[in-house]
Amino acid sequence: GFRAAVADLQQSGVRVVPYINGRLWDTDTESFAETGHLYVTRDRDGEPYIEVYGSGEELAPMCISQQYWRDTLHEIVMRLMTDVNVDGVYMDQISAARPRLCYDEDHGHPLSGGGWWTDGYWQLLQRIQGDIAEVSPEKMLTTESNAEAYARWFDTYLMCNSLGDGLTPLFPAVYGSKILGFGRYMSDQDWDAPESLAQKQGQLFIWGTQLWWS
Repeated sequence: GFRAAVADLQQSGVRVVPYINGRLWDTDTESFAETGHLYVTRDRDGEPYIEVYGSGEELAPMCISQQYWRDTLHEIVMRLMTDVNVDGVYMDQISAARPRLCYDEDHGHPLSGGGWWTDGYWQLLQRIQGDIAEVSPEKMLTTESNAEAYARWFDTYLMCNSLGDGLTPLFPAVYGSKILGFGRYMSDQDWDAPESLAQKQGQLFIWGTQLWWS
């Protein structure tokens, strides 16, 4: 029913941009046990890095140097763009979460850190944007936060981790004509305090950032 639900929303003027994660694989899945574990980032002891967020699931940061992982992300994005005809895809964490220092000798990259992390995402995102352009130039890609390294490849940035008190809007001043920022974190307390709500949305407005993601 997903495809039909997307079409219904679009007929009502809603643009549909579903969430995927551009960095993590759930370790509690058959696909991870079968193939994903081969392409996970590993620490000095050869153990997979594990991250846990609100779901409580153990999630593994994947090694973007690996063609299999890039192909997996590409397939998911383009299936959503073409088969389901969504308006865009939100690839979480790419611009927000840190690279992992991978020590897996089978991956073929220099051990630990290096430019291979950003290079891998550039290869992936260039391929996706090229394929999106052939489907529809109106479709878009977005991600979490506003890392400068990826500004060429995304159309919008969710600015949730980038806004606070006493800041200067340097990033939108430099890149505002290239990439649109949107949204920020809002707490339950903000919704109960109109003055706080107005101040935070006002900051988004004067920074030239799309309002109301929260």
